[in-house]
Amino acid sequence: MRPALLLLLTVAVLAAEDRASKPAAEDIGRIANTWRIELSDGQDLLAAVERVIAEHKINDGIVLTGVGNVASCRYHSIDGKIVDVAERTALISLAGPVTKSKPHLHVSVAPQNGPVGAGHLERGCKAGSHVEILVAAFAR
Repeated sequence: MRPALLLLLTVAVLAAEDRASKPAAEDIGRIANTWRIELSDGQDLLAAVERVIAEHKINDGIVLTGVGNVASCRYHSIDGKIVDVAERTALISLAGPVTKSKPHLHVSVAPQNGPVGAGHLERGCKAGSHVEILVAAFAR
């Protein structure tokens, strides 16, 4: 009886370790719809994304990409410091999930005379001559 109990305990421990080492994953469905947002001349990127989320009642979705150029950009870095880029710069990427109708967006910008900067998008990131953002909603 003891070997059987030891085997049962070993299997239980290994199963628990296996569950603990796997990341949580949730099936959020397939992409139901996509929208392209085109911005220019001072329009706020975050406000535009939030407007599309509200207008189309997106609960779960994703900002697939955002590219173009921005007249200025505001984001917070990993240490929480607000970074203001006050010059026209390339928008290299904008992406992130939309959960419970709230976007969590990360931005990467490349100023002409400085290093690439990246962080969590804040209000105040204004479009330059052209920005395109693709937003998708998931269907359950």
